[in-house]
Amino acid sequence: LGLFSLLLFNTTNAQLTVAAATPLQMVDTLLGTGVTASGITYTGAAISRGIFGGALSNIGFSSGVLLTCGNLVNAVGPNNTPSASIGNALAGDPDLDIIMSPTTSFDATILEFDFVPTSDTVKFNYVFASEEYMEFVSTVPGGINDAFGFFISGPGISGPFSGGAQNIAIIPGTSLPVTMFNLNLFTNAAYYFDNGDGNGTGTAPDGATVQYDGFTVPLTAISAVQCGQTYHIKLAIGDGGDDILDSGVFLEEGSFSSQGVSIVPEISYGGANDSTLYEGCGLACIYFVRTSNLANADTVNLTIDGSAINGVDYNTGVIGVPLPNQLIFAAGQDSISYCINAVSDAVLEGLDTIQLSIILVGACGGTTTYATVYLNEYTPLTLGLNDTTFCNSGGTITLNANVGGGVEPYTYSWSGGLPSIYNPTVTVSATTTYTVTVNDACNASVDPTPAITDSTTI
Repeated sequence: LGLFSLLLFNTTNAQLTVAAATPLQMVDTLLGTGVTASGITYTGAAISRGIFGGALSNIGFSSGVLLTCGNLVNAVGPNNTPSASIGNALAGDPDLDIIMSPTTSFDATILEFDFVPTSDTVKFNYVFASEEYMEFVSTVPGGINDAFGFFISGPGISGPFSGGAQNIAIIPGTSLPVTMFNLNLFTNAAYYFDNGDGNGTGTAPDGATVQYDGFTVPLTAISAVQCGQTYHIKLAIGDGGDDILDSGVFLEEGSFSSQGVSIVPEISYGGANDSTLYEGCGLACIYFVRTSNLANADTVNLTIDGSAINGVDYNTGVIGVPLPNQLIFAAGQDSISYCINAVSDAVLEGLDTIQLSIILVGACGGTTTYATVYLNEYTPLTLGLNDTTFCNSGGTITLNANVGGGVEPYTYSWSGGLPSIYNPTVTVSATTTYTVTVNDACNASVDPTPAITDSTTI
């Protein structure tokens, strides 16, 4: 976070942010559980590499690594030009040439490193984006075709790329590499997001947070590996056909991982704290996702700790039925889920925790995965509105629904057709009363925080 703050470019008007980073910092950002890396190298222009913050953008990831075949800052929105571009006058890459064939690559940007996995699978998440979309998508061989590849090599892997590598940046359900030609608004369109054309004349509105005209939905690159062996990964992107109009590939922070089972908690309502479950206010569904050894049945032990008492403070939907401490995966089954609720007991206990962990012991030793869910009491909703008097027979005023308690996010319903926000602006020329009803995210069958109504007279 300190690095990101220090190196943040002047992108305060955008919701996607980018920052310069060294190759080592980029790999540290990318790596997750169960992988160690060494032998890091980078080929390309310094302005083409870095890290990004995307929590307030529509790129699909909150943060991660960004590799481009142009300038890092050209990824930053809004999409207000059809031709964000820089040519770095650099060579292409022979592996990219194979993917683009018969198009020739230019301005190759390449991050490489060796890694050792601790399970039989390695995976990571990514989004490919391009300023070439959709104006220069063509079926003409040898045309513009910006592309990228994730080339993995090592024991048990054989492919047509350098060092016998395979490309694992593949369109789901196919053997096709992810390129402009293979994935766009008309081809494999289920995996494409149209971000406008930068002119305001495209088939979709111009995006407010990302400059690129189009990008994929989040995709996953995955490969079988051998536990404890050394592998090499080459992450490469390049211009295709010429060296103008930028493209980029976003790699999700911490997603380059090799772990047997991951734990993903998800609260049934959003809000400021999406890891906190309030008593009597919905569910926390916990997903246990298996990424390795899928062909075989497996039993995984789940350790349940924390200050909350399993089966008393929370349960799996029936009073006294606790969260189990064993997960039994059938052959071919990749996930198991349990949804828990926090029991509303009218006892003020403060913030409780559920700490979940899985320790897998195998040929590579032990790997541990953690997750924490917090339990808290709700507080009743409160709502306040103030009357206002104009002494000059009218005027414009902003109404403010001052809400407290409950569970965020709140919803607002005003009389008089006012917008569903907490602070609509009204113009009055005669005495008028406005009424607002506020509800929160806690909407269980017996709602401990029911909607509340108040009014203001102007």
